[in-house]
Amino acid sequence: MNRSEVGLSLFVLFSVGDLASGISGDITPSTPKHMRRTMIVPATGFYVDTRFVFNSSGVTIPANQVVRYLDGSDQTVLKCATAELSAEKIAGIAPQDIPTAKFGFVVCGGKFAVLNDSGAPIAAGDRIRTTVTGGIATNDETTAARVAGRFGIALAAIPDATIGLCELTLP
Repeated sequence: MNRSEVGLSLFVLFSVGDLASGISGDITPSTPKHMRRTMIVPATGFYVDTRFVFNSSGVTIPANQVVRYLDGSDQTVLKCATAELSAEKIAGIAPQDIPTAKFGFVVCGGKFAVLNDSGAPIAAGDRIRTTVTGGIATNDETTAARVAGRFGIALAAIPDATIGLCELTLP
């Protein structure tokens, strides 16, 4: 058992549409972005890849929001505030609120819930990208910026302002 696992318990997640809950707070992770941990989501039976991160944004990062790396860091994160952000700069999706100046974890691979805050519905099978408000939108164009920003696919239709299930594929 390593330092990042001491005193932690598995998280309990959503039935699609519910917010996720999990672990965060005063832990000292020892796993930078290239070190993934695989966990099972008890409520769904899905396996997800996770990374431990540190929120330096000055505000709480809400659950189901896209989280990006602070430039030059492989562990410090901020809430994503960029449309079509390159997938290599995305750390993952926060499964629960990550308080400011605290460690938490993000989901970076597998089936997980993400907030559609694009102003339009997302259809099942749509490729997804980031939005300026920390959620997701359809990414069906072929411009270089949009191709670089694709980081998953919607597994079912997701109405606007709703949390839905996506397959995440982050580097």
